[in-house]
Amino acid sequence: MQSLKIKAEVKQDHTMTAHLPDNIAAGEYEFILIYNEKTADKPVDLMKYSGTVDWPEDGLAYQQSIRNEWDLDRP
Repeated sequence: MQSLKIKAEVKQDHTMTAHLPDNIAAGEYEFILIYNEKTADKPVDLMKYSGTVDWPEDGLAYQQSIRNEWDLDRP
């Protein structure tokens, strides 16, 4: 069993044509079709999540303390 990733356009009549590589010989095969629905490429406003996590200490201070642990472990 092998996998193959091919892009294809689905037509209005719900059909598609896939062009297979030359190394696939003519004959009978069984195919499994997995598809991802194309979503609109809308920009996501990540700032809407800013400040939504209740963190017990200042984020920058936490990052610096974690990085300082690395320096303390060095000889």
